[in-house]
Amino acid sequence: MAVSVRQPASFCGVVGFKPSYGLVSRYGLIAYACSLDQIGPIGKNVRDVAILFDVIKGYDKHDSTSLNFDIGSASANLFNEIKDIRVGVVKEFFGEGTDERIESTVWNAVKRLESIGCKYEITSLPYLEYAIPAYYIIAMSEASSNLARYDGVRYGYRADIESDWNDVFSKTRQEGFGLEVKRRILLGTFALTAGYIDQYYLKALQVRKLIQDDFKKAFKKYDILVGPTSPVLPFKIGEKISDPLEMYRIDVDTVPVNLAGLPAISLPCGVVSGLPVGVQLIADFKDDLKLLNIAYKLERELNLKLKPRVVAGD
Repeated sequence: MAVSVRQPASFCGVVGFKPSYGLVSRYGLIAYACSLDQIGPIGKNVRDVAILFDVIKGYDKHDSTSLNFDIGSASANLFNEIKDIRVGVVKEFFGEGTDERIESTVWNAVKRLESIGCKYEITSLPYLEYAIPAYYIIAMSEASSNLARYDGVRYGYRADIESDWNDVFSKTRQEGFGLEVKRRILLGTFALTAGYIDQYYLKALQVRKLIQDDFKKAFKKYDILVGPTSPVLPFKIGEKISDPLEMYRIDVDTVPVNLAGLPAISLPCGVVSGLPVGVQLIADFKDDLKLLNIAYKLERELNLKLKPRVVAGD
């Protein structure tokens, strides 16, 4: 999922790009949450990402969500001039839980946008505060449905037991799925259960529409929206795995864009305590080329020279 493109890119000091929903085929991808799944490139810089995007984008009859729409060459468009770009700095992206050092670093990058022909101002998307619960209800519900095909008969792993179908099905899923996958299947199945589907899943879809409308209103005024990619600095592997809710909250700046199906990119904008910080730029649906162009200009303006940090093991 594209939240797993931008945030890992931010944590690793590289560029991660999530295209508009439907511009890159998902044929061959293992389905997790159909209305949210996307494929996006990660690269050393914006130009590398744009080149890879040119290769993978395009209509595919094998994907029912694929758009039959040619937006042109992203890599060639990087060098086009930009001017009079209106930027909205979304205050909700700097909400509770955002590291003050990240906020300061991202604001430094925002101010540098003026040097490449942009004008910025603070704006608000009030329904973003509901993005995390809506996103995870939708994602887990769709995951519980999609992953039902892994039953030990048709797909993937099969438990090595001789018994009836119910036992094989149960043992296969017990052994084949990890703890987090099981958690999401259980929560998603609960949200889709009769008596709860209206209260959870359908309500989450309504919230999703409100978030999409928030973005639509914003893009009537702004060309791009800006904020941090992540509210926290990179953490050690396994450091937060015992607290799933904390892990989910870390996605607060990326999941709204997934719900809206918009293009977004994370690029390095500074370093805090030796760890990279990413700034996230978001554009309107199908404005991928404009987004990449602005990101390319900002990247050149920032001119960061990040070096890998070697962390000794405990």
